[in-house]
Amino acid sequence: MEPIPDGSVDETQFSVLLTRAIAARGLSLARVKAHLAALGQPVSIATLSYWCSGRSLPTRARSLDVVHALETVLQVPRNHLTSAIRTQPEQQDLVSRLEQDPLVADLQQRFDLPPLGMWRPELVFHHATVDSTGRQRSITTRIGFRAVVSGAQGWAIAVDRAGEADVEARGDGIAPLRRQIRVSPDLTVLEFGLDQPVKRDTIVMAQHEVNFAADTAPVTSVGYGLGMPAKYFSLTVDFVDKTPRNYFRCHAFPRDGAGHRLDRPVLSGESTLHCALTDAAPGYHSIEWES
Repeated sequence: MEPIPDGSVDETQFSVLLTRAIAARGLSLARVKAHLAALGQPVSIATLSYWCSGRSLPTRARSLDVVHALETVLQVPRNHLTSAIRTQPEQQDLVSRLEQDPLVADLQQRFDLPPLGMWRPELVFHHATVDSTGRQRSITTRIGFRAVVSGAQGWAIAVDRAGEADVEARGDGIAPLRRQIRVSPDLTVLEFGLDQPVKRDTIVMAQHEVNFAADTAPVTSVGYGLGMPAKYFSLTVDFVDKTPRNYFRCHAFPRDGAGHRLDRPVLSGESTLHCALTDAAPGYHSIEWES
């Protein structure tokens, strides 16, 4: 990890460019807000403050329109600010949809979670263990996140089915667990955070483990939901007994929820199923089998 040293400034960071442009014009945030409103792009002072501090980024399509108007108000070249956001169009679209999801928006507001769109999963390793009775015993997920922008410092992960399990989480010494929030009997949110903001393209690792109770129901699938594309995704299921005879790799797309059976995962020995994907698409990736 390459933290931003104390006293140094990343000249390409959106918040730095925005703050300097506002200072160069000698405007208060209230005056900036008034100018934007006159251009038909209303925005709150709180939002402008978050952008200036780097606490959040304007990744939604509506927010990007405001940033273009900011470039006019602050008399800087076209794309001077928007080019610093550094998010791909596909990721912008995904972040926008996530921000508009009622559950995500509620969690962000209730628990003051880190803003979306600052990280992208590069490496995802999801490993599950199924016992001889067909019950899931544990899951270990290790994720390598790449900072999409400079100034990124924290992120949150949702763990489903938490009501049936004890959730343990840890970082790798670089990204420690900050909070473990029990949202409901079936949902736990894990918030990881860094001691210092990092530069764009820095990769950090985080890991969480889920240990299921002995009386959980038998399962016939194990999967992981990718909210954004991942450069590399690995899904492994270890069976205490032999693997089932019939098994499939499946993918459910996030937009329509339709599931599709794809190629068979790789059988490793007599007790492990494994599949690995490069440039894995968003959606729910799973290995399913017949009991």
